[in-house]
Amino acid sequence: MFSRFIRRQASQVGFTGATTEQWKVTFGSQTFLSTLQNDPEQAFQPWTKQTMQFTASATSQLLTFLSQAARMGLPPLFSWTVSRWTLRSPSTLMYAGLGCSFLIVAWRVRNSAPDRSLPWTSSAILQPPLLAFAIDFLRLCLWLLVLMIVFVPLEKHSALHPQKLFRKAFLTDVAYCFLSGLLPKLLLVPPLAIVAWVVTFSSSRRVHSQVAALPLWIRFPAAMIVGEIGFYWGHRWSHEFRSYALPCDPSQRRGMDWLVNTRAHPVDLVFTRLCGLIPIYVLGLSQPTASECGLVSVLVILTGTFWCFFIHANLKWRFGPLAWLVATPSFHHWHHTYEEPRNKNYAPILPWIDAIFGTYHMPRTEWPSKYGIDAALPCAMVAQVLNL
Repeated sequence: MFSRFIRRQASQVGFTGATTEQWKVTFGSQTFLSTLQNDPEQAFQPWTKQTMQFTASATSQLLTFLSQAARMGLPPLFSWTVSRWTLRSPSTLMYAGLGCSFLIVAWRVRNSAPDRSLPWTSSAILQPPLLAFAIDFLRLCLWLLVLMIVFVPLEKHSALHPQKLFRKAFLTDVAYCFLSGLLPKLLLVPPLAIVAWVVTFSSSRRVHSQVAALPLWIRFPAAMIVGEIGFYWGHRWSHEFRSYALPCDPSQRRGMDWLVNTRAHPVDLVFTRLCGLIPIYVLGLSQPTASECGLVSVLVILTGTFWCFFIHANLKWRFGPLAWLVATPSFHHWHHTYEEPRNKNYAPILPWIDAIFGTYHMPRTEWPSKYGIDAALPCAMVAQVLNL
C-alpha cells in the first residue's frame, strides 16, 4: 500500500533561531522518517510531497504521526494532508449480469481496492465525483443491456402472459433502474462505514480470522443463507410499514416482467440491503478490510440482484421439485398478487426461508390472475418516489 502526503512546516512565532524538523510515521510495526527540513527563523517552507510504502500485516492497523524537532526540544509547526491512497477493495456494490457481469466483477477486483487501514473507504469515493458518476452510469448501461439480452428472448419464448416489450411504463421502469442503481449506493456509504468501523474495532478478531481462513466455497454459501434471512426480514418489514408501488400501467394488472424489479423505493432498497449485509459483516463472512473476503458480499449482491430480475420475469417456469429450494417466477409472482392470499413469499432466492417463518405460498398449478395493490398511486416517477 502506498500513501502520499503533502507536508509543510514553519518556525513558530515568538521563537528565535532556526529549527530542524521531521515526522516519524508508524504503521503497525513499520516506522518511517520523513526527510529532514531546516527552517530559517520565522519562515515558512513550501509544500513538499512525501511518499511512503507500507505493507499491511493485519485487517486493521493504526497509522500514527509524531512530530520531532532538533533545537532545544521546541515543537515544530507542521501541516500534513493525505493526498492519495492506492486502494484495492471491491467495496463498491457491483452491478453485472450473467456471463459479462462476472467479468466486470473480476476486472473491478483486479483494478480497484484495498487500503486495509481504512476499512470503510472505497476507491469510488476517492475518485472525482463526476468521474465516479460517469463510470457508474456506464456500468448501469451495460448492466441493462445484458439484462435485455438475457430476458427479452426468454420472455418471448416462454411468456406466461402476452405482453409488449415497450409497454406504457417501460421508460419509467428504465428510469427506476438508474435511480435504484445510483442513489442507494450513495445512501449506503454512511451506515456501512459505521458498521465497518464497529465490526473492525468491536468484534472478535480471532473469530473473524478463523472465518476468513475458510475457503470461498464455504463462506459464500454461508453468506448467502445469512444474507437471505436478513433480506427476508428487511423486505417483510418494509411491506409491513409501507405500501409497495407496482407500475401504474393498467395492462400490468394482468402480469409482470423482468423490468418491474427496478420499481422499488431507494429507502426500501437501502434498508433491505443493510438488513442482509450487517449480519454477514458481523459474523465475519465478509470483511471490507480484505479483498478476498469483501468479494463475498459482492457475490451475494450480484447473485441476489440478478435473481430478483429472474423471479419477476414473465416466464412460466416452476423448476419442479427444486421450486421449494430455489425461488422461481411461479413462487415470487404470488408475492405481487392483487387477490388473497397477500403478504407471502418475501425471500428473493431461498423459498424455504418463507416456509420457516410462515409466509410460504406455492400452489401446484395456479398463477395470480391479477397483480398490484389497492392504493391509488401517481403515475409520475417523481411523485411515486416522494410518496413515502
